[in-house]
Amino acid sequence: TGGPNGQNERRHRRRIGRVLAIEMHEVTVSQFLKFRREHEWNTIYSPTADSPVNSVSWYDAAEFCAKLSQREQLKPFYFRVGETVTPLEGTGYRLPTEAQWEYCCRAGTATKFWTGDTDDELVKTGWFGVNSGGRTHAVGELKPNPFGLYDLHGNVWEWVQDGWEAGYFVQFQEKPAVDPECPYSIGSDRVIRGGPW
Repeated sequence: TGGPNGQNERRHRRRIGRVLAIEMHEVTVSQFLKFRREHEWNTIYSPTADSPVNSVSWYDAAEFCAKLSQREQLKPFYFRVGETVTPLEGTGYRLPTEAQWEYCCRAGTATKFWTGDTDDELVKTGWFGVNSGGRTHAVGELKPNPFGLYDLHGNVWEWVQDGWEAGYFVQFQEKPAVDPECPYSIGSDRVIRGGPW
């Protein structure tokens, strides 16, 4: 796994013990703006409404999950007041843990990327410096992974549930981690996965 500054930890085994459902692509600008007035989000840079939402904080992402849960009459997983997000025992939408994101990205593969061990195939699966033209692109334009998920290796960075603590996963070098989730506290660094355009 990678840290906030690109630091890597040793490879370790993780086991996902819960049922998991995840969106097939990143949240789009049009999806996100249904829950906010547009003038509140004038920092979102996106060429189209079908592009992934960009430049939002972890707190905004958590609030989006809570509002989506409320709209679908599910019990929210988060409660936000300012820059404080309190986790709840909800049944609704939430950000995936880093382990869940990794499981979904790898889609049963054991290579460096789900496409293999070299960078050659990445241009067919994600938007980044060499193929993005310096902008985000509409979600789902490139090849999905074996689970049918899009843009995991590039378009925008993706927030996950976990906080960042150097060495957290060292405890799992000798035994598999079951549903690991690095705890977070107010003001702690958060983990992002994927890659930017």
